[in-house]
Amino acid sequence: MQRLVEREVTFRLGNVDFSAPQRDDHFSLNSINQSLHHHEIASNGNLNRRIAAFKNLLKKYNFDGLIRCDFSDCQSSVDRGPIVTYNRTVKSKNYILFPLLPFYHNVTSHTFRSNPADPLQFHEKVGKAYWRGTFTGHFQAGKYLKTIGNVWQDVEHDTPRSRKWIQRLSRVRLCQVGQQDSRVDAAFVKLDELGLADRPDFKGFNAPVVAKTAHFKNKYLIAASGNDVASSFPWMLNTNSIVLKESARHHCYLDRHFRPWRHYIPIKRGFTDLSDKLDWCENNQATCKEIITRANERHEEISRTEHREECDLQVLDAITKLSG
Repeated sequence: MQRLVEREVTFRLGNVDFSAPQRDDHFSLNSINQSLHHHEIASNGNLNRRIAAFKNLLKKYNFDGLIRCDFSDCQSSVDRGPIVTYNRTVKSKNYILFPLLPFYHNVTSHTFRSNPADPLQFHEKVGKAYWRGTFTGHFQAGKYLKTIGNVWQDVEHDTPRSRKWIQRLSRVRLCQVGQQDSRVDAAFVKLDELGLADRPDFKGFNAPVVAKTAHFKNKYLIAASGNDVASSFPWMLNTNSIVLKESARHHCYLDRHFRPWRHYIPIKRGFTDLSDKLDWCENNQATCKEIITRANERHEEISRTEHREECDLQVLDAITKLSG
């Protein structure tokens, strides 16, 4: 366990430099006993829940130092001085990773564990690659990364440039692969709630919401990047299916523990090689079972409460020491 803790703590701290100039533009530098202004006045309820969960975590650990945080999706690579977040780009500097709470990285939550448990063994499943997810995603717009939320007004009004942006989204490309390869069952859910189900761009891409148990019957589960990372990745690793994970611009703390070809099958961004990887899986079923076993074992190791608490405490201790 100690080796796992050391590796995770080092990874979460990343390339951090507390001697770098502190920027306190609209991201506040605060004590936990003061208001975290930017997030608490935000209209986005998700941000409020995330920052409230982080504050509760700091209280649990009796941390009363100074800390800057930003739990928004799709962090840029711009160096803003040391800041706590849940996602960062692969080459970014001064972004310290914490689990995203209260849901996705909560080790007791159904978003982290497969709950209910997967009742089927790998050999009992059908040879389909399965994905269901919401309409989220990010794309490159010049030198900036934008999410669908950033440009929703254009998408809602079906502007010509929004149609181009939609075609850049990896989740849309995944659904397109599904129309060409019968082994891929990929679709969005809740498009009708967004008024998108009847748009030509989404023809054949809409499906009803399904229970998690619908995933279990498939040998291959697709972890598709959303606004930054694939939020389904944690619980998929806790099933008896093999995870096909899209390579991403961003990573979270979990990426230190799970390695391509050892714990999951890597897929190129945009799913251009998904069919080829399915060919490989079909020809290497025994190896797929070994990968699933390793993923299950590692997931169990890092799901232990004592592991999570030890990592959190060491990261906070390092922040205190490094910030002087």
